[in-house]
Amino acid sequence: MKFVEGKIIQEKVFGDAVFPKTLNPPIGKACGTSDLLVEMIKEKREWLTDLLKRHLAILFRGFNVLTPEEFQSVVEAFNWDEMPYLGPTHRAKVTDRVFTANQAPVGQCINFHHEMFLIKQQPSKIFFYCQEPAPEGGETSILPSHIIVSKMEEELPEFVADIEQKGYVFKMKTAKENHSNSIMNKTWNILLETEDEFEAEKRAKEKLNCNAVNFNEDGSAEFVYGPLNPIRNFEGKRVWFNPISKYSTSDKDITTFGDGSSFPEESFEVYKRITEENNVDIKWEKGDVLLLDNLSVQHARRPGKPPRVILVSMCKCYWISFREWNKVKESWIDSGYFVVESPLKLMRFWKVVEAGDIHLNKTGITIPSQGIPLPVEHIRYTENGHGDEENQIEGSKKCKQFTYIGSICRQIFTVFGLAREPDRNRPR
Repeated sequence: MKFVEGKIIQEKVFGDAVFPKTLNPPIGKACGTSDLLVEMIKEKREWLTDLLKRHLAILFRGFNVLTPEEFQSVVEAFNWDEMPYLGPTHRAKVTDRVFTANQAPVGQCINFHHEMFLIKQQPSKIFFYCQEPAPEGGETSILPSHIIVSKMEEELPEFVADIEQKGYVFKMKTAKENHSNSIMNKTWNILLETEDEFEAEKRAKEKLNCNAVNFNEDGSAEFVYGPLNPIRNFEGKRVWFNPISKYSTSDKDITTFGDGSSFPEESFEVYKRITEENNVDIKWEKGDVLLLDNLSVQHARRPGKPPRVILVSMCKCYWISFREWNKVKESWIDSGYFVVESPLKLMRFWKVVEAGDIHLNKTGITIPSQGIPLPVEHIRYTENGHGDEENQIEGSKKCKQFTYIGSICRQIFTVFGLAREPDRNRPR
């Protein structure tokens, strides 16, 4: 079975890629079902992963996903690990992997942002599911972040150069009372699960990646982030990951350059205009499922009228740090081998492979954002454990189920038909 390529009126084309890519049920299956969608995802998982890399957003429409449980089955069909939500807004848990979207009144606007951009680690993929569309408004708006960078460089090149060189500092204020009607509707003690200010500051720096915490007399707290560069590199593209616009229209946060100097007022105006001119409003239909690359796409919420029920599910982001990648490059340049120094790093590397951020096949390994192929036969391991026979594994199983580094190594070779006896004389 094949998906039928659909179209929505609001879609845009960036380069040669439609945004978002809309997929409808196969010909002859005009009334799709969630079971059909799950079956097709399992069958075409690799193709869909590649499609997401190109288009950054996929809208599954016409499959009549009726319940949160059916939505969870769709998410699980991709075989990506769950990413639990952590952040300053309340989310109600609906099923094991499904949560409500922001529960602030639907009449409030939520500006463009990457999910959990305030947190140390963000989900790499995010699914939205429309259980009930708003009778009016309430669209989810999406925007490729690399477009923001290119447009800002065209219009304000000096500002972009300054913010990359100096970084920027911004502040986020928590709610005064739990379950308030604001977008940021968690108090600091609920968010950080402690009443102790010293412990709260410690946890904030660990989990939220902020630099300082100020506790206010009104019961709120202010998290200070930066200096940091809002522009990051993903998949070979420079994306505007940390927005300079406020998360909501009512926030009182302050944004400055890293040296304390103020942003030119023009920068906010141009940034807002660029986001408005280049976004796509998803006008929801009941049963829609929208999949986004959260590292490349920002999303927002338009004001609407209740009732509106949009649910979300998130998947983990696996990555290799620049420091680790630099070691990989050095070992590749010096010896022609990709050197993994520890079981933990190999596990992390394999997780990136599983998440689709590295392509691994019989001819080699390619990290798209770096564009450097790493042939499988040129992998070397510096650990000397090999695992025993009962730990040897079948290609269908995942590396994370095994402890010994040798078993993990053998998994990689077994999956791609390159299994062989360990070379005990390999370079250390």
